[in-house]
Amino acid sequence: MELREYQRVAVLGLRNWDLFLNVGLAQLENGDLDAATHSLRRAALLGEDHPESHFNLALVCERRGLLADAEREMLASLQLNSGQPNARNSLGMMYAEERKTARAALVWHELVRETPDYEPARKNLRLLGSRVEVARGETAAVAFPPATALKATEEQRNRHSPASEIQPRPAQSSRE
Repeated sequence: MELREYQRVAVLGLRNWDLFLNVGLAQLENGDLDAATHSLRRAALLGEDHPESHFNLALVCERRGLLADAEREMLASLQLNSGQPNARNSLGMMYAEERKTARAALVWHELVRETPDYEPARKNLRLLGSRVEVARGETAAVAFPPATALKATEEQRNRHSPASEIQPRPAQSSRE
């Protein structure tokens, strides 16, 4: 029902970033990733200075496996509002999914340092463990204290990809 109302408004000629953001989020909720991508791209173009358009487009791109596009949009969102812990956590997740663990750890480490009570980043750092392996062209490793909360053996850790257990982040919406 909500999606039809947004579409009706669009047919009447309203064309702004907020409309396309909300249409895209409704399409995403309905599972239509192609339509959501199209609407959220329009939202990002029309509202290039609104971080939530870029954030949500990044989430859809990531879900579709378009990781380079997702990273670009998440960085655009963070450039507009660097204080978004969900966006920073999501960027770390993207890096972890690409096995760029050193980059993921750096993002989460900075986020925990600047926002100590943001638990998803703390948990993601623990899941990476005390050794961050260098992957796919990365040149530096980052070492953190041993993760006392993680009780997995080395064998268990090798069976599970850290990215598969990374904490999810909610979509941002201007709809309330």
